[in-house]
Amino acid sequence: MKEYIRVQIYVDEQYIDNYISIGTLNIPEDKEMQVLEKLNNLRCLKNKDWIWNFEDCPYKMECRKEWHMLNAGHIHYREIDKSSSSAKKEIVKRWLNFLIQHNKKDLSAIYFNILYIDLNNLNFELFG
Repeated sequence: MKEYIRVQIYVDEQYIDNYISIGTLNIPEDKEMQVLEKLNNLRCLKNKDWIWNFEDCPYKMECRKEWHMLNAGHIHYREIDKSSSSAKKEIVKRWLNFLIQHNKKDLSAIYFNILYIDLNNLNFELFG
């Protein structure tokens, strides 16, 4: 009897000079909520459970509303640079470490791949 694994696939691409990179993040559906919860909790810079709404945050005495608003925002790699808040940089660093540790320990929860294609070697006439 065949066994199937249902996987959520997240994809993004980027053009750099004459190259295109295509990155995929693959998460088995039965582990998706666990992974998303862990990634969200890494937004809390006090190393506690992340609460989206500051008013509901049990750590209000240690936290600030401005930090909460920054940490609850959308984070995209194109927006992370020297001028980014230290909070966003720290969150991105935590996320990358989380992904690397999952890969090193082979926890079977996250798989990722990056494919680079040299567009100079591609014959566009062969594609529709």
